[in-house]
Amino acid sequence: MNDAATTVIVILVVAFGIVALILYFFYEYKRKKKIMELASSLGFNFTPHDIFALPVRFSHISLFKEGHSRRAKNIIYGTREGASVFIFEYFYTTGSGKNQKTHSFTVCSAETETDFPYLWIRKERFFDRLASLVGFDDIDFESNEFSKQFYVKSDSKKFAYEVVNQKTMQFLLEAPTKPFLEMFHNATVAYLKGRENASVFLYLYNFVFGFLSCIPDFVLEKYSKQRR
Repeated sequence: MNDAATTVIVILVVAFGIVALILYFFYEYKRKKKIMELASSLGFNFTPHDIFALPVRFSHISLFKEGHSRRAKNIIYGTREGASVFIFEYFYTTGSGKNQKTHSFTVCSAETETDFPYLWIRKERFFDRLASLVGFDDIDFESNEFSKQFYVKSDSKKFAYEVVNQKTMQFLLEAPTKPFLEMFHNATVAYLKGRENASVFLYLYNFVFGFLSCIPDFVLEKYSKQRR
């Protein structure tokens, strides 16, 4: 290959890289704009930067204990029914050097005046079934369909049964997308892997409050901070 051909190839590669970069920034601009519009439609605020130190704020939630270099951005925040709400993108890193990998999530949290025991709900996986065969079982419920589809762990079985009632099970079974869900102390947190668009921000927001609406008032009162 002569020098002229090499130069042309280099120019084409550089040009392609520049175009790809422009398209990426344009996509990110449009995506952020949609997120900002969602914040406005909810009557909430938006900040591209983490002015709340969210990884520290939610350090009692297992997602925020993973990896290192934890960070959040593109944050929608406000209040609903007395709860502080955050919807945001979250990242952490595992490994280092050539083995470094960044993990991304879309998260919605609601902080209420409660002090809940720890509760974790997610879709059941193949290895969960294998673990159950050797005694590492999760919490089972009256609904066989629910128990087959969901993996539930808690510091308190009583609390798990109080929260995961018939209404809650029906809500989770009917959810078109099933996020990871954690409750601990004052936080209820739902999250999905990956950086998503504004429609997923809204889905997680509706999911969290749909889930909380399934919890009976007497349970919320029982774990209210005001009673402690």
